[in-house]
Amino acid sequence: MRFQCDQCDFNIHSICGDCPDTISSFTHQHHLQLMDTPNLDHKCHICEKYVRGMVYRCKACSFFMHPICSDFPEVLGNQIMHPPHVLKLQLMGNSKCDVCDKSCKQRRYFCGICDVHIHVGCLSGKKNDDDCGFGEVLAHELGGGFGEGLGESIVSLFSS
Repeated sequence: MRFQCDQCDFNIHSICGDCPDTISSFTHQHHLQLMDTPNLDHKCHICEKYVRGMVYRCKACSFFMHPICSDFPEVLGNQIMHPPHVLKLQLMGNSKCDVCDKSCKQRRYFCGICDVHIHVGCLSGKKNDDDCGFGEVLAHELGGGFGEGLGESIVSLFSS
C-alpha cells in the first residue's frame, strides 16, 4: 500500500510514512535516525540492498537500515519452517539455507541447537533463483523499494 499526492506525483510506502524519527534496534548498538532521501551510495546492513529513499542511519558509524528491515524480529517462535525451536536473526559467515540450499552471506534466521539456517525470503515461502534469498528476494518482490509485497507479508507473518 502507498500514499500518493496526485498534484505533485509524490509516492511513499505506508510503512515509510508511519516510521518513527528515531529507533533503537537489536541489530545495532546506537540509536538510528530516519533520513528522508540520502544522497549516499550505501547498502542496508541487514539486507545488503542499496539505499533508495527513506533509511535509518547511525551518524556515529555509518550504519544504514531500510525501514522494512527494522521490523524483522530478533527471535521467531511458532513458525512452520523449523517448529521445534526458536530462530534468531543473526549476521553470520557464509552458509547455505536449509530450505533452498543456496548460499547467503547476509543476515538469516538461525537455530543454534540444530544448526539450521533459513533466509528471510524462504521463511515466508517466497523464493528466488539468485544466490541469496534475503536481499535479492526483497528487491525483486518490491521492485527495488521496500514496504510493499514481500516485505509487508514477512512483517505480517512475524506478527501473527
